[in-house]
Amino acid sequence: MRQPSEVSRSSLSSDPCYYNADGEKALRTVDPAGAVQETGRGDLARSKIGGGPGGRSATEAAGSGPPKGRLRGQPPKAFRGANRYKLVRAFDLLKTYGVNFYQQAGQLSGTLMASFPEHDAPVSATDNAWLLMHVHDYLLPLVDEFGLDSTRNEIDRLAGIMDAGTTYRTAREFIKSVARRYVDDLREVYFLYVQNPGNYLRPLEGWEEVIARFQDLTEDIEEAEKCVALNRFTACVFHLMRVVERGAQEFGNALGVKHTFDKEWGIITNEVVHLIQKLPDSTQTEKAYKAQAHDLKTHLDHVRWAWRNPTMHPKQTYVEEEAYDILAKSRTFMSHLVAFI
Repeated sequence: MRQPSEVSRSSLSSDPCYYNADGEKALRTVDPAGAVQETGRGDLARSKIGGGPGGRSATEAAGSGPPKGRLRGQPPKAFRGANRYKLVRAFDLLKTYGVNFYQQAGQLSGTLMASFPEHDAPVSATDNAWLLMHVHDYLLPLVDEFGLDSTRNEIDRLAGIMDAGTTYRTAREFIKSVARRYVDDLREVYFLYVQNPGNYLRPLEGWEEVIARFQDLTEDIEEAEKCVALNRFTACVFHLMRVVERGAQEFGNALGVKHTFDKEWGIITNEVVHLIQKLPDSTQTEKAYKAQAHDLKTHLDHVRWAWRNPTMHPKQTYVEEEAYDILAKSRTFMSHLVAFI
């Protein structure tokens, strides 16, 4: 049978754990910001295998998975709290988790399986302790980190049979089951690829002057930019319409449209046409102001034409090209509006 000294040389040399400055075994990961994170033995002890505080009972372990639409446990640490809806680079994700997950998959299918041959002799105390140590110190932190519930349940079952005493053959079958659950659970962890991350990571870029003037539009502007980045093009346009409607109201108010904030922007646009025609243009200043008003009206028309279909009714849905077109024209209109008022 494998001796403890052999385990230390073969397993611990390639696994992601090490001894920190306090002499505790820790799991080293690197978060997306580049900071090294440690999980000490005290933290692992609070995630006990088996029953009791921090563990799971056989009844809990036998429960079915969550239905569609329900949150499945905690997300990985890199995606919790304020980072829950932030993007993480593929490089950082692989640097943080890739090697650790790959090593543990190899340990499950290789080293552990080789140490538990298919015969019916009772598992020795040395091999029992070694298996539980490996699962507890190396595998379990990764399982809990990613919320691999099915794998955690199977680990709890494995710990239960090891505590009760079992044969090498039975232990081997449970190790195989843990390995299968490990792979299956990882296949249920999804990450959305974002083709144009700039709109998501810097949603307010290019809108600085607009937001400085209309701070209450910040949320709709941010949501419009993030929606277009996530391919939710119709949602993007709906947020932009709220922004442009406010802009049209401010435009009409500047030109003297009455009760402008109680009117829809289509009505305001029609009234603005007549008011611009009546603007004086005797002096250079008046001519410049009238030309600026006319240009702003043209930018508003560009948004309206892009927003509506050929029958001049708002469309039900918008595709990528239309959403990006309306986004650009809305930003242009709002930027010129700030300069006008």
